[in-house]
Parts: sequence; structure tokens; C-alpha cells
Amino acid sequence: MKHTLLSALLCIAVITVQAQDFFKDTNGKWGLKDVSGKVILTGKYDNIQQFSEGLGGVAIGNMYDAKWGFVDKNGREIIAPKYSLVFAFAEGFSRVITGDIFTMEGKNGFIDQTGKEIVMPKYENAHDFSEGLAAVSLNKKWGYINKTGKEIIPLKYSYAHPFKNGIAKVELNDRMIYIGRSGRELQ
Repeated sequence: MKHTLLSALLCIAVITVQAQDFFKDTNGKWGLKDVSGKVILTGKYDNIQQFSEGLGGVAIGNMYDAKWGFVDKNGREIIAPKYSLVFAFAEGFSRVITGDIFTMEGKNGFIDQTGKEIVMPKYENAHDFSEGLAAVSLNKKWGYINKTGKEIIPLKYSYAHPFKNGIAKVELNDRMIYIGRSGRELQ
């Protein structure tokens, strides 16, 4: 009985912690309410993203000139809107894009949960971190960097997928191959 009651209370606590909800006000702006429905962040954003790793993406401006940042679940702006686009946090980092995302001239980089740019936006394209590495491209060649921005696997592939279970699929010389985290081709 005690175990069941404890489990039920833990479930309620988890639901309570994760139950903040974005809402759209009468002016068409997005804000944030707590679990009781109390407004904890008045409507001030033009676009929003779901929370990931405790932060939710928010934007000011229309689709073509929006600036993105992040708020926490208490409605505090943690990372001021300044990026052309942000992505959900994965392994403690968010991929961010600066520049014009519609002409494909934007540059990809990574920030931590405080907004510190860990990898300056310089890549043409990138995937989120997976198993400690992120696939990135420069001059139409893909490779992998670690969480400090150091190139771990050279940018030599036509395309590179994220790692899963220690293996990534890459394209090299018009053929798909699998590599391990060291960059060695797997048989």
C-alpha cells in the first residue's frame, strides 16, 4: 500500500513539474501558464517550441525575420532571442542557426543551456549531438565534431547520419557505408 501511494505521489509530482503550458493570448502572442492555469509569462512571443531538457524555444518576429531564444519552465528568459532558428536541446546542446535560413546561407553552431556558444556558427548544415558527436558539413563535406567543437572524424563524406548504438551511416564515393565512433569503416 505504501509503495502504491508513493508511486502515485511521484507520478503526480512528475506531471506537475512538466505541466507548464504555452498559450496564445487575444493579441496572438504566446505566453506560459503554470499547472494551476496562472499566467507566469505574459504573451510576448510570436512563435514557440516544445520544452526539451527544461528549456522551450521562443521567437520574436514573423517567420522571415524571427529571432529565437529560450525560456525555462518558470517563464524566465534564459537565452535572449538572437538566432535565426534554434532546435530542441539534445545532450545539453541546442543547434542554432545565424544568417538567412531561407537562402540556405545560414550557419549552424551549438550553444549550451546558458546560451554560451560552444561551437561558433560556421557550418553549412548539422545534426544534433548523438552519443557525444554531431555530424556537421562545410564545403559540402560531412564529418563529426565533439562537444568542444573539435573535429573527431574528418569532413570527407557526401552525407553523414547521427550515431546510434556506436554506428553511423555515411555516404562516401557514391556508396553508403557504416562507421564506428573512431571513424573506422565497419564490415
